[in-house]
Amino acid sequence: MICQKILIFIENKKDIPKYMAYKKKLLTKISPQKVDNLNCYDNNIIADISRFFQRDYQISLLGEFDFTYRNIDEINNLLDYNYIFTGDILYVPYMLSKCVGISLEHIEIREKDNLIMFIERISSYIDTEFPVGIGMDSYYLPWNPQYNILHRRHYFLIIGLDLQENIFYCLDSYLSNKIQKIPIPLVYRKFDRLILVNKISKEKSYSINNIMEDIQKYLLNSGKKFSCDTIRNFSKDIMNTRFFVDQKVTGHVLENSNFLFRLTDVANSRYNFLQGLIYLKNKLNLDNLNDSLEKTYNVYKDWNILKRILVKGYISGRVTESLKRASDLLKRIADNEETLLVELDLISKI
Repeated sequence: MICQKILIFIENKKDIPKYMAYKKKLLTKISPQKVDNLNCYDNNIIADISRFFQRDYQISLLGEFDFTYRNIDEINNLLDYNYIFTGDILYVPYMLSKCVGISLEHIEIREKDNLIMFIERISSYIDTEFPVGIGMDSYYLPWNPQYNILHRRHYFLIIGLDLQENIFYCLDSYLSNKIQKIPIPLVYRKFDRLILVNKISKEKSYSINNIMEDIQKYLLNSGKKFSCDTIRNFSKDIMNTRFFVDQKVTGHVLENSNFLFRLTDVANSRYNFLQGLIYLKNKLNLDNLNDSLEKTYNVYKDWNILKRILVKGYISGRVTESLKRASDLLKRIADNEETLLVELDLISKI
């Protein structure tokens, strides 16, 4: 007999496969492993899927070096987290496919299948020993410390299911060091993106020439404005910006600030780019990258200094002064990142 918990959420209850009443499977190849400085997508999707297939993922982090910024809300001069990004989320998986041999398919969900079809789709991947990536609001995840408090996009892996218990087993290394359980209907109602392992092929050979060529194309082509110029624009606009509705800011407000969350992500992207360069240096024995490694680390430190300047300014009430210091530092960051990218381009042509 079909699990009654599932039936409650099914609109069309006929023709349900019998196996669905009893199916239980859990992929056990990997356990949660939090990696410092990786965001939820890089940790739970890129790193964990790579570990699952016993591949090194670090080279894909060379797709992290970017900065995208949109003008602030002209009415409130309020800079929300939607206005600052590290770049295109699809470039890291592009590098993963090209260099590591793991091809991912990102599916943005506009119209959902019925619940049974959804379960069958997930189940078919689990049967072939492939985890499934899920994108949804972390507000609804019971293991999230900000559960039912803060809305924020999040990614995790489904690594199993138990249809008698009506649950998915989840791997969320970013938020938890345990395998978590979540009701299937909750995921079905709230998810908006699927990330599927499309193909596993042999690890690819590559050189610094074709790696840097790809990075330059990503940063400079396709109508994208050069990220360093975007940082310079941000340095001008930040002088007239408010990050919070109320200028009087408490530690709790800072902790939940979406803008500071994204700013941290930008800083970490520079650290991750550094890890990609270190991996490339060791893999290809590139001693001429040492100066670039130091420059990248200094850029990473500057982004973290920027965050501290803003936090200190808002807590102390010296907002105008901190914004001026932040603006000056952003100009320096833009110059240093531009110098770094030019240097890497020259190295790739030697």
